[in-house]
Amino acid sequence: MFSSHVRDINGVTITGSGGVAVLILRTLFDPLSPIPEAHELSPGRAILFPLLNHNATKTCNFVFVHNYGFTAASTNAFISRVEALRLHACNHPEESSLVLMGDFNLTPTGSVVISLADAASISNSFVHEPVRAFESKWNVFFAKLVEIDFPLPSHVNSASLNLSRINRYF
Repeated sequence: MFSSHVRDINGVTITGSGGVAVLILRTLFDPLSPIPEAHELSPGRAILFPLLNHNATKTCNFVFVHNYGFTAASTNAFISRVEALRLHACNHPEESSLVLMGDFNLTPTGSVVISLADAASISNSFVHEPVRAFESKWNVFFAKLVEIDFPLPSHVNSASLNLSRINRYF
């Protein structure tokens, strides 16, 4: 298991602030492959998990994200780092690929929101949440990627009793 927790400026874990965890079954890996190491891209918010083939000639970079609590600076830094991975994968597909996934707290345009309070109201006409901080930056970045579209909801908002698709895969 690889995990990353939100920490204060002194490096102390901030209890209750969440984090990101990735659980991988070691038997899924080729025993000859290098042992994977996770890297924090943003403490408690994003992990880079590069997997290499057994010859270490090809890397698949998995980036797991929980887009909550990002500041302007951390959003810019994160997007810049992932953009560098994306460009490398585009320019050198024989040696690199990128998978970006997580809870982005941004509903895809046109996605259906389902109210658990009124299941008969399945529609696209719900008032969506207000524009989130840095949403336009994320959407510009998302436009450069291919999104794997899952039509069913992947996230439950217990406060609003809505189901949505803020968990996204690129």
